[in-house]
Amino acid sequence: MSRAIESTMRQSRQFVNLIMTNLYNGAKSLHFVDLKRQPLFKTPLPPTASTDGDRFETQDAFSQTQPTESLVLERLRLPRPSFQFETSTAQDRSWYINCLPLSDRVVFCSDQCGHNFVVDGIARCLVTMPSLHKRKMMPLSIFIPSTDVEGGGSLFLVDRSPGITATRVEFESLVYRKASFSNTYSWQAQLLPPAPYPLYTSYSWQAQLLPPAPYPLYTKISSYAVIGGGSHICLSVKNEGTYCLDTTRHTWSKVGTWTLPFDGKVEYVPELKLWFGASADRQKLAATDLSYLSSTVDSATGFQPEVLGSWMELTLPEGWEQKGRTQLVNLGSGRFCVARFLNEMFDPYGSGYVLLTGVEIVPHFDNLTGNDVSSGSGDGSKGKLKLQIIPHKSRVYMPTTALALIQDVF
Repeated sequence: MSRAIESTMRQSRQFVNLIMTNLYNGAKSLHFVDLKRQPLFKTPLPPTASTDGDRFETQDAFSQTQPTESLVLERLRLPRPSFQFETSTAQDRSWYINCLPLSDRVVFCSDQCGHNFVVDGIARCLVTMPSLHKRKMMPLSIFIPSTDVEGGGSLFLVDRSPGITATRVEFESLVYRKASFSNTYSWQAQLLPPAPYPLYTSYSWQAQLLPPAPYPLYTKISSYAVIGGGSHICLSVKNEGTYCLDTTRHTWSKVGTWTLPFDGKVEYVPELKLWFGASADRQKLAATDLSYLSSTVDSATGFQPEVLGSWMELTLPEGWEQKGRTQLVNLGSGRFCVARFLNEMFDPYGSGYVLLTGVEIVPHFDNLTGNDVSSGSGDGSKGKLKLQIIPHKSRVYMPTTALALIQDVF
């Protein structure tokens, strides 16, 4: 199973994972959308210009190559479920199961009791995992492949927001490594030092001329990213600041009182040497450079990263509005699947539409006149380096019943 994870990390992804709700609480199904059968891209990936030694502009970094109105909108045909599973029984009926990404067609699942398993769509099997030290109500996961163990790696887990029973922010990992009592490799649970940010937010309601909240306001992770080639995990906590975890030494550092200008996971694209995510303000596709953070973690002198640009990949159909956060799937080679959860305006029950859009990001140089987009200008000067955003196809899922909704796309 770990070899399957390693192989899919090396190449562009062919599948997008869909997590569907089921007929009753605590049951879900996993569907793999084959992008060869239901493509989100109209053209093959063009060659990209080298970015070595070049910097992107800090303003108007995104340029559009075609109007959003020309996007091809097609229906997403939901494939048959590859796996169906349900949680173990809970006496208090608080049944739930969380599904988190490991890689292409490999999904980590954890229920309300802390029981864990991995669904491997490549090997077509289910593998049990060690139980967590403390269950996670709203977990996020970050997988970092190992450079020492072939097919190994660490899956870091933390709650987005601590629950009412929490006494500290628990951070733990599942590590694939050699067992101490044998020469075989297996997944092992490891409890890490707790996150240094507080359980409750220090946000001052009085300073905002608002009445104090009648209940504790728990801190919440607003965005997160992997930096330094996997050496650190960067977490932004709303109203508190940004913290980094050293994935080797398991030590924490606070890099600033600011937060990353994103919502949710921020993806690194090595071809562009930039990080991409959904902007915190308007859920637009945005880019930034976080490379400096890995060198300033220990000195705590990090400054807030600058957004290079934000851009909407399409105009929503009339009468539709977005609900919930945008989910971004990194398909490799500068390509993304942008998932937006929509409903029709004035629909009290919610429509549960999901729109998947294929987006391609390539660097290009714009000469001084701005009329020619190429890898160089006629006078031998490269000009200004920008990001060329190419939207391709959009596919929409329109459920036939409120019991069969897409919950996550990764």
